[in-house]
Amino acid sequence: MAPHHVTGRSLREISLRERIGVQILLVRSRKSGGGTRLRVPHSEDILVEGDAVIVAGTKDALDRLDSLGAQPPPKIRA
Repeated sequence: MAPHHVTGRSLREISLRERIGVQILLVRSRKSGGGTRLRVPHSEDILVEGDAVIVAGTKDALDRLDSLGAQPPPKIRA
């Protein structure tokens, strides 16, 4: 599940590929009427509470992703 501190933020803002080398391949969201929806994300997709992400990366990158679970991402400078 997407950690609370990344919900409401776009994938571009979270920037996992640039920060730690993990690519988000798919996002699984809950439908309002029940069930789930699986989609290929784009950079402006916004994660919402309950979303799950399917990612790819090296073991080291995935370990870094696990360690980021409790840390908020850095602020993006415009």
